[in-house]
Amino acid sequence: MLIGRMVLNTCGPGTSSASSTRTRPLADDECIVADPDPARRSGWNARVIGYSSAAAAVLVVILVHARTDRPGAWWGANGWRANSTERRTYWEQTEQKGSSDE
Repeated sequence: MLIGRMVLNTCGPGTSSASSTRTRPLADDECIVADPDPARRSGWNARVIGYSSAAAAVLVVILVHARTDRPGAWWGANGWRANSTERRTYWEQTEQKGSSDE
């Protein structure tokens, strides 16, 4: 999905093999990826919004493109509980995807 100059992709199983609370949103079938992160100017970051069953909450995870010689490689930079706007965006997408699957 394209919103302005921000590309939103979905995640899913196999996206992350790590099991920490902060990386679980990456394995969420419904997660949203904004790459580049609209809140950053560098263009090196991606913002992932997804549900973590371990935290029982929607979380935001910031990823940084690792290196130019390793396309698709990421470093986890930060993570926190989603604010009300991010939660609403996440749940609205989940509802849209659910209604389009029917």
